[in-house]
This record gives sequence, structure tokens and C-alpha cells, in this order.
Amino acid sequence: MGDSAQDKQRCAESLTGVATCLPYLGADAKAPTADCCSGLTQAMKANKKCVCLILKDRDDPDLGLNINMTIAVGLPSLCKTPDNLSQCSGSNIDDAEVLRYCKKNLASFKVPEKVFITDSLPKTATGKILRRLVAEHIVSQI
Repeated sequence: MGDSAQDKQRCAESLTGVATCLPYLGADAKAPTADCCSGLTQAMKANKKCVCLILKDRDDPDLGLNINMTIAVGLPSLCKTPDNLSQCSGSNIDDAEVLRYCKKNLASFKVPEKVFITDSLPKTATGKILRRLVAEHIVSQI
């Protein structure tokens, strides 16, 4: 998926119906509206790539979006849209890509020697990361 300016321009028109989802995706609303769900369904049928592009660029300051990815991934099931947005989260990243990014954007002494990529982290009931379990898991992979 290219994320060029041309891709973004092509997607802008097909995503206007999803604009009504922004309050829900930003955690300002408790549930998606009917307009949000119909807009999402239409956008997913028209071009799922565009929906993924917006989710991928959700932290771009030029867009000014406030999107909670956890909420976004669950939106299709709430709207009964037969598709899965978890594929848009960027989880297909590999170790080499992370290391290239770090080498480019961090001071050399801050670049990690090894990277471990996981889908989730063990957490307590209150949502705190169980760092001891994470450390044990990493040590077992070395």
C-alpha cells in the first residue's frame, strides 16, 4: 500500500462518509452512529485500502485526527460490516524495518541491538504491563 499524496487525494472523496465516525473513534462518543456504520460499510466496499491508509496515518499531525486504534479495530463488528481492520494496524512490520527506523531517527547509542515484535503484551486486570513476564519471554528467545 503506497501512502503517496496521490493515494491520499484519491481516498479523500471515498472517506467522507466515515467522518461521522470520528467522535466514536476518538472516544468522545459511547457508540457509533447509524450514519457512521453506513459510511464505514460504503467505504469498505468502495476501497478498504483508503480506510487502512487513514488508520495508518492516524498520528500524522497534518491530518489532525484523534483515532484510538483499539476502538477502530472493533468498529466493523459493531457496525456489522463483514471486514477486519486489524490488518491495517501495521502489524506486518519486521525487525529489520524497526532497526532501520531506529538507526535513522535515534542517536547511535540508543539504537537497540535486537528487536522483539509481538501482537500483545501480558497485562494485569487494570491494564498495566506485566514487565517481569515480558522480560522472561524475551530471555527465553535469546
